Amino acid sequence: MEFSFPINVSVDHIYIYPKFEMLPGYLHLLEHMIIRNSKVELEKYELKNNIYNALTDKKKMNFVFIHSDFEEIPISFSADTFFQEEDFNTEKKIIIEERKLYPDNYPSVDKILGTEDQIEEFKLRILQNILINNEFSFIHFNYASHNQKINEKRKEYVPISMNSIFNSVISKSKGYIILKESFVAKLIIYFLRILEFTVIGLKFNVNKENKRIEISYYENTDLPKLLTQKSQILKRYKIFLNEFRFHNQEMIYLIENFECVIEFEKYWEELTWEKLLY
Repeated sequence: MEFSFPINVSVDHIYIYPKFEMLPGYLHLLEHMIIRNSKVELEKYELKNNIYNALTDKKKMNFVFIHSDFEEIPISFSADTFFQEEDFNTEKKIIIEERKLYPDNYPSVDKILGTEDQIEEFKLRILQNILINNEFSFIHFNYASHNQKINEKRKEYVPISMNSIFNSVISKSKGYIILKESFVAKLIIYFLRILEFTVIGLKFNVNKENKRIEISYYENTDLPKLLTQKSQILKRYKIFLNEFRFHNQEMIYLIENFECVIEFEKYWEELTWEKLLY
């Protein structure tokens, strides 16, 4: 997949997310402290007309760096990172002001930032213990006109037979399929994800309570005919992948679910969807 950027410009997108449940607001606090701890390096970075941004959602921290030539990433993060009390108190005050921008009762914001009371109770000791005693995952994407590196995780290609796909189906009807919990089941869900992005009116949902995949589509949709157009569907999906944010989102999905990048096109073309869904 190719991306076009001006000559000698690189974009590094780094995702850091915990492999454990964090207390409300502490992941966002950690993002602030990483930036604060790297203040000197980031100031030097910006003096060269480079750009950076950081944000946190419910699951992970996101850092974006846009720079020329081969600049080093100007932040550091490890279990032995040490934060100063003064910096901690400064960032806590900033986050309190940030939280005041939203209504008091706002669950999605409370999950990321914490409530005002929770922010007031932030403790540096707890933050340092989180770093020392827990494991974080890193995904690093790099896009550049002078660098073909896509992400720092080595590509691993996983062979999958068609028999293993069909053998993973326990039962099916017009509206759902039930699969054995397996790597192949995850692959089928990924294929359905591609269909959902590209076929108008088709939706699927993983119903964990009933342990089945529920599929719905408009009554006037000729799904059997659409599913014979596998090449066109895959081409549309690849066009979506040209969008920077969408590409990163899909790569993260693959790495989180399969712990590798899958060479799936061959299996996509060979799969007889009518046998799987009907």
